[in-house]
Amino acid sequence: ATYATCPAGKYSAATAGACSSCPGGQYQNAAASSGCKACPAGNYCPTGATTTYGCPAGYYCPAGSATYATCPAGKYSAATAGVCSSCPSGNYQDAAYSTGCKGCPAGYYCPTGATTYYTCPAGYYCPASSGTYYSCAAGKYSGSGASACSNCPGGQYQSVASQSSCKGCPAVRLPSLHLA
Repeated sequence: ATYATCPAGKYSAATAGACSSCPGGQYQNAAASSGCKACPAGNYCPTGATTTYGCPAGYYCPAGSATYATCPAGKYSAATAGVCSSCPSGNYQDAAYSTGCKGCPAGYYCPTGATTYYTCPAGYYCPASSGTYYSCAAGKYSGSGASACSNCPGGQYQSVASQSSCKGCPAVRLPSLHLA
């Protein structure tokens, strides 16, 4: 078999007699090689690569990548990531190419992988960094977008949880007393 003496980034098949560039997603760092190496996850290898290139933060590079791909909104990555990670519960990310997530503001909730924050529904409350909404207990109420529940004011009550208002106390009629 005749092999061509090829520089790094190229290879020669046994019968080719000529050098070929390593295809995208592969690399070769040694000269006089008969094949190329697969590009590992977290790296990318363009056509003819002589080395691997670390995937930049905000992007991901699965094994065999010729280039890097964008992490979409709701996800993020650090440098040399093979995959994007979903923003954890209580966080969101509204932009692509992100290296981290934003904390969910008070009065809103952000489930895992959120691309925006959602208004807390009436009858519930959402403190800062909430991944879900929480029910207001009996005796309390809230409007939409609440970060805490409020106590029913004097002269009002609420016997049911998760309510947006309180009810007026019924008038109590006391029996009249006759003083002799």
